[in-house]
Formats: sequence, C-alpha cells, structure tokens
Amino acid sequence: MIAKDRIFKKGDVIVSGFGNIRILVGETGNGEAGDGAKGVFYDALPMYCESDSPAGTDMRYARHATAKEKKMFFDTLKANGLVYDAKKCTIKAGEDYKGVETENILARRNSKGPQPFKVLKKRVRPTLCQIRLLEEKVKLLDEIIITHCKEKSELKDHLDEVKGCNEKMAKDLAILQEDNEKLKSKNTTLEQSNKLMEDELDRQKRANENLSAFNDQYKKRITDLENRGFWARVFNK
Repeated sequence: MIAKDRIFKKGDVIVSGFGNIRILVGETGNGEAGDGAKGVFYDALPMYCESDSPAGTDMRYARHATAKEKKMFFDTLKANGLVYDAKKCTIKAGEDYKGVETENILARRNSKGPQPFKVLKKRVRPTLCQIRLLEEKVKLLDEIIITHCKEKSELKDHLDEVKGCNEKMAKDLAILQEDNEKLKSKNTTLEQSNKLMEDELDRQKRANENLSAFNDQYKKRITDLENRGFWARVFNK
C-alpha cells in the first residue's frame, strides 16, 4: 500500500531527487531514468520564467516540500517578480519581473532512495455547453457519415455499371478481333488470287503478242499474194 505522503497531485510543491523545489503539473509520458526504469517521469514547473516548458521529474525520488520549503519557494517567486496561477498551474512574469539569475531553488536536504508513488489525476466534468457542443459535433459527424455512405453506395452502383459496360465492350472487342482475323485471312486469299490472275494476264498478253505477230505475217503474205502478176498467178508462184 502506498503511503499518503507518497501520493501526489497537480499543483503540489515537490522536491525532486536532486533537491530542486518545483510544482507538479502533469504527466510527461514514457521516460527512462538513469537506472533504466521507465514510465516514472512527470512534468514540474521549475523556478524560472525564461522558458515556459516544464522539466521532467522522476517521481520515485520526489517528495512533498515542507512548509518551510514551500514558503521559501513562493517568497523567491515574489522577490523575482514572478506570479503563480494556481488555477492554470503556471508561473508567469509579473510587472516587477526583471529576470531570474538562478534557475531553481535547491532544498537543503535531498530525497531518499526510490519509493513507490502515485500521482492523482483530476477528473474533469464537462459543462452543459461542452456537452451540447459535443452533441452537435456528433450530430454533424453522423450527417457526414450518412452522406459518405450514400456517396459510397452511388459510387459502387456507378462502378458496377461501368464494370458491366467494360465487360460488354470487352466482348464486342473480342468479336471485332475475330472478324478482323477472318478479314485478314480473306484478304490474304484475295491477294494470292490476284497474283495468280496477274500472272495469267501476263501470259495472255504474251500469247496475244505472238498471235499479233503471226497475224501480221499472214497479212503481209496475203498482200504479197494479191499483188502477184498474171503469170505468177497462173503458175502459182
């Protein structure tokens, strides 16, 4: 069981393992100590205002500050023109702030060795306005989800329609490719037939040329026979 003096909460004035007096503000997250321990670090406000970033504190070595140490801490804040906001748990520069020479206040005695501890987290109860705002956000998200579901359904229907069109076009393309192959085959046959007909035409032309030459010879022979003299005709010379 954890002792009461080892239970910490936000806003407590604590003394770190190194003897620094600080104010606990919240959880740092997963950290690692020098001895390899993990998940024991918390944020704490140090005694300076040059940076608003809190410093990590290993709570296993931390302890509650004594009344004297608390008084020393807040007196030093006031003397340096710093103002502590207990509601927001922040240290800010006041009107009389001129800069802090020392980074932190060291307590005279350090903490003991590592001990079990517990950090209480304040439960936050939402206001009615926050609840109403959250309800409006939920309602808006529901409307967005409904709209997205409707758009998704419409897109799915359109995708199915496009898919059907693509399948039909694929079938038509397959038919056209098959017809194209048939036409290519017919064209090849016609080209071969045309080649044979051209060869036959060339042969016929050559035959006609030979016949024309024989015809010219016969015509010349007939002309010569018709132009013979009387005695050549009698003796058939």
